[in-house]
Amino acid sequence: MHAVVVYEAQFGNTRQIAAGLAEGLRGGATVELRAAADLDQTALRRADLLVVGIATCGWPGSAGCTAAQGRPDSAQPTGSAVRRRLAAGPRLRCAAALYEVRCAGPSTSAELTRLAACLHERGARFVHEPESFLLTSDGLLLGGQRELARRWGAALATRLAVAA
Repeated sequence: MHAVVVYEAQFGNTRQIAAGLAEGLRGGATVELRAAADLDQTALRRADLLVVGIATCGWPGSAGCTAAQGRPDSAQPTGSAVRRRLAAGPRLRCAAALYEVRCAGPSTSAELTRLAACLHERGARFVHEPESFLLTSDGLLLGGQRELARRWGAALATRLAVAA
């Protein structure tokens, strides 16, 4: 199995989670770890599993988290670069999973919903509900989040190996 783990990060938290996921996936797959800016059609065509991660901290009402990141809510991007790359890429013939890195509390990310819709429209089949990894009010990963990502990656690899 060939897994491509794509992350979109500005502050490093989403990349840390992607690295943890890649560690877990390596028990059952070859893994490419790519920033959204480096995602290309070749990687998408090779993928048996595509795991995409974005930071969703910064939705309206999360002033504490965006303040910790140094940006007001109004400065948040209107769409993820990874979604734009996926929309312009080839038809997907792979399994997929999504994750978000966000402040504690309920997930209200419209971008995560749009990203899921884009993957579905491109042909990906989801093998897991979107996963959330949490930040402190200071914008740092809560303790143990990278280990949770590693375990989730191992579980995804096992689930796909059993399905194959």
